Amino acid sequence: MWIFGKIGEILHSYSIDTDERKKIPIYLAIVSVVLIGIFSYMMSIINISLPWFLEPLYLSAPSAITLSFFLSFHYDKYLWRLPIFQLLGISKTPNFNGNWFGIINTSYDGHNESHDVKINITQQWQTISIVLETQYSASHSFIAGILINEHRGITLHYGYKNEPFSNAVQTMHAHRGTTWLIFNEETDSLEGEYYSGRDRITHGILKLKREK
Repeated sequence: MWIFGKIGEILHSYSIDTDERKKIPIYLAIVSVVLIGIFSYMMSIINISLPWFLEPLYLSAPSAITLSFFLSFHYDKYLWRLPIFQLLGISKTPNFNGNWFGIINTSYDGHNESHDVKINITQQWQTISIVLETQYSASHSFIAGILINEHRGITLHYGYKNEPFSNAVQTMHAHRGTTWLIFNEETDSLEGEYYSGRDRITHGILKLKREK
């Protein structure tokens, strides 16, 4: 049974080849101004007066800015994942959150054996953490990117640092590498390759499926 939590997740920024990060803040600012305007209008229609010290909360420009920050915070954390934003074409960022289980074949043993592997992905709209564990080592991402317009399909690629556990063979040292994974939306799976550099100089194939 896999237990996540051995390696602490560290969220870092990631790139994406869409322009939504330029547009969304503008949309949220417009929504904030509109909501403040609607609220002010409704208060005047029903003829309710707020105490003087609460009036600036809905009548001033800073109130719209505050609401915009509030919406931005929650959009970054949760709202971007809602299907409605995907259907409307507002958000094109794929949601990789979850636990992924599968196998890895590596050139270290000549691709002769399949090894169990698990990946935990924690993702927000602008940040992500990718933690991979096998029986003998664990790795965490330090840089990442998502390619929507890649000809092979939606691609998650990231750089990682790997550290062996105490039960690993002596030839297994800490190293860095790169992973490229293609996302299959129909099967909710990831498949791709990894490459490690310098000390390890190995490569392999990863096949993963998200836990329901």
